[in-house]
Amino acid sequence: MRQEIILCADDFGLSREINEGIIGLAEAGRLSAVSCLSRAEFFGQQVGKLAGLSLDRGLHLNLTEPLPDKAFCQPLPHLICNAWTRRLPIGLVADEIDRQLDAFEAACGAPPDYIDGHQHVHQFPMIRESLIALLQRRYPACRPWIRCTLPARFRPGLTWRSQFKAQAIGGLGARRLKALAEAAGYATNARLLGVYGLAGGEQAYARLLAGWLACAAGGDLLMCHPAAAVTPGDPLGEQRWAEYRALADDRLPSLLARHRLLIGRPLNSRQLA
Repeated sequence: MRQEIILCADDFGLSREINEGIIGLAEAGRLSAVSCLSRAEFFGQQVGKLAGLSLDRGLHLNLTEPLPDKAFCQPLPHLICNAWTRRLPIGLVADEIDRQLDAFEAACGAPPDYIDGHQHVHQFPMIRESLIALLQRRYPACRPWIRCTLPARFRPGLTWRSQFKAQAIGGLGARRLKALAEAAGYATNARLLGVYGLAGGEQAYARLLAGWLACAAGGDLLMCHPAAAVTPGDPLGEQRWAEYRALADDRLPSLLARHRLLIGRPLNSRQLA
């Protein structure tokens, strides 16, 4: 029997090229979740193309990317420092989360199926408590699931650099967020796969992808950052295109089958935890 994993594309809305890549992979059945920057310039223009597809649409909570009309934004190192020393202006943070949820609902006509964070900010101290409280207030009858960043076990097929980065991300709040979410009745994925340095080209990414799938288990989430073409001015543009090509490759289904995996949608998110 095959186990289901979530294959999730991040950064929908950041550019047309990213949107087109994600839509194309979703239509081909290569994705089961899409994380959306709800206040990004290109979100509202194309999010309707995700409607009707068998996938979950989530809010990619952004507190670090300088986008138009943002009331609160800090560079990631500053945000980490201020969160861990509990010096964040929590009122501004809560207002920004509310605005991003409002923008998501206005464009999609429904609350998000799940919540995660751009650069994993949703798990940081102060932010995670504010997020859970806002979700409880806004959605008492339907609970979105929440991305957990607990890393997968070390695997010889993966680079030490990528595995160290995965451990570092998880160490910034994964266990505490998972405990808070579960105590409040919110489901989470089991572990996070797909962490690496966002560089190296298609062949290097394909090797990492094979390594992640080799150690994946049911309920895990594999994140990716594809784009159908290089966005001018995007420092990750070349690698996003490389990811797209690897994920669109005809060999992916056989690779999934080899490891007894399916790209699955969490139809009942409460079964994830």
